[in-house]
Amino acid sequence: MDWLVLILSGCMEAFWAVALDKSEGLTVPGPTVLFVAGLAASMLGLAYATKTLPIGSSYAIWVSIGAAITVVYSMATGAESFSIYVKRQSSRSSRICHHMPYGREQTYNDGDSGACDFI
Repeated sequence: MDWLVLILSGCMEAFWAVALDKSEGLTVPGPTVLFVAGLAASMLGLAYATKTLPIGSSYAIWVSIGAAITVVYSMATGAESFSIYVKRQSSRSSRICHHMPYGREQTYNDGDSGACDFI
């Protein structure tokens, strides 16, 4: 039961994070009320679950669930972009570049530099 409560409170963390964004700095009443309610439910669920579960593991799982759902929701709604950059190389291997504007040069610790391709 404690694991279920922890998972649900992790989902509520994503809920209040999205509501916080929609509240525009706590200036829009509806999303602000949803933010406060979601925050309270999420924290109470985490507190309940940590009565029997270790705090380190519980917190890590709670944050991970909330962050993952928030990012997926933001990408699905278009509020956040999704992109992967791959460095062009002469060999078949490719290197993931840091998130940067398309076509910028990136220098690596080995001195190699090159443009990144968007895929």
